[in-house]
Amino acid sequence: MRLTKFPATISRAMYHPAAGYIVLIASFAVTALAWRVSLEYAERRASDKFSFQVKQVESAILERMNQYARLLRAGVALHDASVRVDREEWREFVATLDLNNNYPGTQGIGISVLLRPDELGSHMRSVQAEGFPDYSVRPAGTRDLYSSIVYLEPFDWRNQRAFGYDMYSEKMRRAAMDRAMATGLPSISGNVTLVQETDADVQTGFLMYLPIQAEAPDEGAVSSEPIARTKAFVYAVLRGGDLMRNILADIGDDLSLRISDPDAGSGSVLFESRNTDESFANAGLSESRIIDIYGHQWTVLVRQHSGQLSSWEYWRSTLVGILGLLVNFWLFYTIRLIGLQRRAMEQQRLTDNLEKANAELTKANSSFERSNRDLASFAYSASHDMKSPLRAICNLAGFIKADSEGSLSEKSLKHLDLLLQRTRRLDQLLDDMLAYASIGANTEQTDEIHLAMLCKSVAGMIDIPAGFKVSIDTEVPLIKSSSTPLRQLLMNLVSNAIKHHDRESGSIDIRARWVAGRVEFVVSDDGPGILKQHRHKVFEMFSTLQSRDKREGSGMGLAFVKRLIESNGGEIQIRGNDDTDRGTNVHFTWCCEAVGALKDFELISNVQVVGESLNDAAEPDRRREHSTQ
Repeated sequence: MRLTKFPATISRAMYHPAAGYIVLIASFAVTALAWRVSLEYAERRASDKFSFQVKQVESAILERMNQYARLLRAGVALHDASVRVDREEWREFVATLDLNNNYPGTQGIGISVLLRPDELGSHMRSVQAEGFPDYSVRPAGTRDLYSSIVYLEPFDWRNQRAFGYDMYSEKMRRAAMDRAMATGLPSISGNVTLVQETDADVQTGFLMYLPIQAEAPDEGAVSSEPIARTKAFVYAVLRGGDLMRNILADIGDDLSLRISDPDAGSGSVLFESRNTDESFANAGLSESRIIDIYGHQWTVLVRQHSGQLSSWEYWRSTLVGILGLLVNFWLFYTIRLIGLQRRAMEQQRLTDNLEKANAELTKANSSFERSNRDLASFAYSASHDMKSPLRAICNLAGFIKADSEGSLSEKSLKHLDLLLQRTRRLDQLLDDMLAYASIGANTEQTDEIHLAMLCKSVAGMIDIPAGFKVSIDTEVPLIKSSSTPLRQLLMNLVSNAIKHHDRESGSIDIRARWVAGRVEFVVSDDGPGILKQHRHKVFEMFSTLQSRDKREGSGMGLAFVKRLIESNGGEIQIRGNDDTDRGTNVHFTWCCEAVGALKDFELISNVQVVGESLNDAAEPDRRREHSTQ
């Protein structure tokens, strides 16, 4: 049902005068969100692209270093496979590598031997005998261990400057050589100025070493010390600028790179793609990574030189916002125009419907009043027509019982008593149903009521058994209300409390307080109480908690009371006592009008009405039944 009404509700809302403005504001929010999402998407794409470029830089550097490691291993393999690698054999090996074309930035690949002090003289004489009379191990001086570059190809004028150089005498190179000897793996040095450099185009360089192990003719002939088991190194000479420009040639022109060696001090920069730090001043994204390469670490700083977003990506996001604004204003104008037209049509339609509804309402009121009169007439007629035969049946049953006294069996007399009981119950039920149907028919007349006096008169009208007392406690001003229904429901509640009591003595309390324009009543008793799970049932028509053969009643008493209260606009509920299972508290509210202040009227508080024993001692248990008239 609600789902079918939803489209109509939306339709009515769209024609409201404020609908256009609400849609405009909402569309502005959506447009702003779309523009922001588009911009964030473009920024995320730029960030992802930059991250991919940084990974490319790292991968390219690592791959080239791995290639040099493979070249050095090939050189070691050549040495291990030969009885003695001579200078010509090494030259041919390096020439096949074609360093200039395949490995730009490589200054050369050579062999450096390790020499003990006692081997230094014979080594120099041996090399001089090969046709290098000026050969010597440089720099001169006394050291515990020497190294000397004996092969270095291509053997051009630059590399000849390094011929005979003792790389183990310089700390950066020595640290890398020691690490290679200790691990048996390739190792690169920190930043150094190569011996091959001149005054022109000076570049920072570094070297990669791989040890050549000494042969062991007999088991245990070679010491376990790294220096003792190493006789030479295959190494590569690399110029940082030429090498990195070749490695990073395809990375992208929009990147600025700086590769530095954190252990090199003032000479820490190995390569910088731009000459000054100003090239990074307006850079967009940036990322710094530490790359661990064969025992040494480089810090690679990559920055996006062209900014985070391209011009097209920025204007594409802006275009989304501009188009969204145009759509917003067009939608606002359309909804507002449709709303004005629809409201004019709706107003005319409502005017026509109102005139038609007034005519139909007048006709319906006349029909309703006629139906009410017919219903009331039918109720009274039906009640009268049914009550007459019931009374006749009751009288006949009484006559039969009186006439047959002494001649009928005990069982037959019991059946006659049961017939009389059920006939009286049906008669009472007709009265109660007639009263229930007539609620609201005569409630237009109002009286000024002194509530304390009304409660006292109610207690006086009830035949209160001996041992019972009714207490009245009111703090209510003079009120204006219909007295008849209020009196009826109070009589019904007090009578029920007495009728359903399970002891020979008891007390009933009537309390009333004025709260927020209405009277709040509480009618309490100390009877057996009503279980919480049964309290909702007592307000149902024809509902009783005990068998009617044990307790007479039509089952309409509290249903009658509830309808009286609700027809007045009040509420009723039953509560128990917190400290005991016995007792019932009936709370209800009665809507009325206060016509005087408390101080202007005499109040009757803490009044008690005590029951008296019946004069007819022959029938002590007989109590007058009270119908809910």
